[in-house]
Amino acid sequence: TSFVAPQQAAAPRGRVARSSFETGKLNLGSEPGESKNLPLPVLEANEATNRAIMDCIQEGCSVDALLELDGKLAKDEQKIQASIEAVKAEQKTAYSEENVEKLEWFGNFLQRSGGLRAQLQALKGTPQDTDFIKQ
Repeated sequence: TSFVAPQQAAAPRGRVARSSFETGKLNLGSEPGESKNLPLPVLEANEATNRAIMDCIQEGCSVDALLELDGKLAKDEQKIQASIEAVKAEQKTAYSEENVEKLEWFGNFLQRSGGLRAQLQALKGTPQDTDFIKQ
């Protein structure tokens, strides 16, 4: 019988821990955090507001009513803009298709709201339309 001398085991190679998420690089497929379900903003303008705006555009209304409707749209635009910033920040760390859809909806809302506000402001008139004696 022959005996074999014990061999030295190969020295273990050092393993380098690598992060699956690296800042400043495109990190597809490696999410450091799950996407939060950001709440949609509560808007002041609703279906009744939309009807009132359309009635104002088609049939006319008081300056006070114009200012009130314009104010509601302006407040909603600010809320939407804040939501856009929050969703964009969320997308940087946890990308989701749902947030892409939210951003598209927000952009669409801002375009429609801007168009309505422009129509309301046109109804309100410009300073050149006023009588100089009243100034």
